[in-house]
Amino acid sequence: MKMTCHHTLDLHCERDASLKGEQLGYVLGAMHWLEKSVGEVLSKKLDEEYYNNISFSYAFFMDGLQHIIKHFDRQPKFLDVGCGLGTKCFLAGCLGYVPTGLDCNPNYLKVVKQMGKGLNGGFQPIKMIEADGITFDHYDEYDVIYWYLPIRDPAMMIKLSDAIFEGAKPGTVLFPASLVSWRHGDKCERIDIIPKLQYFIKK
Repeated sequence: MKMTCHHTLDLHCERDASLKGEQLGYVLGAMHWLEKSVGEVLSKKLDEEYYNNISFSYAFFMDGLQHIIKHFDRQPKFLDVGCGLGTKCFLAGCLGYVPTGLDCNPNYLKVVKQMGKGLNGGFQPIKMIEADGITFDHYDEYDVIYWYLPIRDPAMMIKLSDAIFEGAKPGTVLFPASLVSWRHGDKCERIDIIPKLQYFIKK
C-alpha cells in the first residue's frame, strides 16, 4: 500500500456556479489546452498502466456538477479519483465545490504543484492527495465523488469502483463518468441528466 501524502496547493479557482457563454468557453478552452500540452510532455514519463489524459467532455462534466450541487445547501466536498492534472478539480471549485484530487502517480502531482506556484488570488485552494484509490480509506469524508477510467485493467477498475462505493457514506453523490465498471446502481437512487449522463445517490 502506498503512503498517502497530502498536498494543499496554491492552485485557485474563483467560485461561481453560474459560468455561462463566453466566460465558460474560455474556461473550457484553457482546460483543454492545459491537459493537451502538459500531457504530451509527461506522456513518456508516466506509468503505462494509467491513462495520461481523460477524454470525458468538460462540458458534460460541468453540466453534471451544476445539477448535483442543487442537492446541497452548503459547499459540498468534491473528490476526483484519478485526477491527473487536477483540471476537473479546478472546474468543480469554479462551480462552488470544495475540491480535492486523488492520484497515485506522483508525476502529475509534481506538475500541479509547480503550476500552483504561478497562480495567486484569494480563491478556492485545491488539495491534491497522492494515494492508491483502491486502498484509500477516506471516501466517507466527501459529498460528491467523481471518477472516469484512470486504470486500464477492467478488473482493477471494478475493484476501484467497489472501493469507492463501499467507502462512501449514505447520501454521497457518486458520479462515475463511465458505467463500464459500475455494479451498484441497484443500491442507489439514479438521477438522469441527459441521455448517457447520470449520477447516483448512495442509499
